[in-house]
Amino acid sequence: LDLRDYLYNLYSIRTLSIRSYVQQARIREDKPAARMPKQRRWYRPRATKKMTVEMLATEPFVWPDAPTDFGPWDKETSERAEKERESEQRTVGPGGRRVEKQDGEALRKQAEELLAGRKTWKAGWVDFDVTGQRRGNVGREIGM
Repeated sequence: LDLRDYLYNLYSIRTLSIRSYVQQARIREDKPAARMPKQRRWYRPRATKKMTVEMLATEPFVWPDAPTDFGPWDKETSERAEKERESEQRTVGPGGRRVEKQDGEALRKQAEELLAGRKTWKAGWVDFDVTGQRRGNVGREIGM
């Protein structure tokens, strides 16, 4: 009934019958990603559920056009999140934590300003109260 309702409400398709079955995958020895496969250790990959829909012959099915306006799905936000996730994976990937090039340049500029005496370094952190107002710095200021 779920697939029938989905097809009717989204595509206005009336169905006569729906057949479904679960197709089991073949049994394999150990998991595919195992470095050293072990003998007699069996693994069955995830099964696949397949459905066949019988539609009325009076209404041919036509795939809808691809959407041009992605505003309702907020595509820009999801793309920005995907780029951020990818950059985070590059930074903290399997090779360990690495500082990206742009962060290194910013750190170099801060170090130059501290050494030149244009800025002072404050040890500590900024404290905020419950309403979000800044209470001030905790720690002391150290001149360079």
